[in-house]
Amino acid sequence: MKYEPVDPAVVHACCAAASEISGQAKRSFVARMAEKFCRGVARHAETVFGWNRKMVQAGFIDLREDRPQEAVEEHRGRSRVEDSIPGLKEALDNLVDEKSATDPTFQSTLKY
Repeated sequence: MKYEPVDPAVVHACCAAASEISGQAKRSFVARMAEKFCRGVARHAETVFGWNRKMVQAGFIDLREDRPQEAVEEHRGRSRVEDSIPGLKEALDNLVDEKSATDPTFQSTLKY
């Protein structure tokens, strides 16, 4: 599929504007620019503007559903084992506390 070239001045202006904003506003902006200049194709917007196509696709979803996607930062990474096993931290502290000693030079509050 052949696309019409986008004026470099437009590309520069859009990239400069997108770098000034973040979050849901940025996703919506890049999605609107992708619809206007790239026929709504995220992969083409990635090629022309250098934007992450996953972000552009998320922007399309934001515009289509007329609400921002929920942030999932709190769901990333591994959860703490102390959160999944109640009382584990206290049990480990009690187990180790009897056998630990303060640093002999007293330069640290850590126990060894």
